[in-house]
Amino acid sequence: MERVWSFLSGWTAGLEMVVVAMLSAWVAAGAALAPVARPMAIRAGAAARVAVAAIRRAMVVI
Repeated sequence: MERVWSFLSGWTAGLEMVVVAMLSAWVAAGAALAPVARPMAIRAGAAARVAVAAIRRAMVVI
C-alpha cells in the first residue's frame, strides 16, 4: 500500500507542476491576446486549480 501511495503522491505532484506550467502559459498568452481572451484563460486556470485541489482531497481520503 505504501508503494501505491508513494506512486500516487508523486504522480499528483507531477500533475500539479504540469498544470501550473499550463496556467502560466495560458495567462501569458491571455495577456498577449485580445482582452476577451484573457478572462477566458484566467477562468481556465482557475478551473485547473480546482481540479488539482479535488485530486489532492481525493488522495487524502484514499
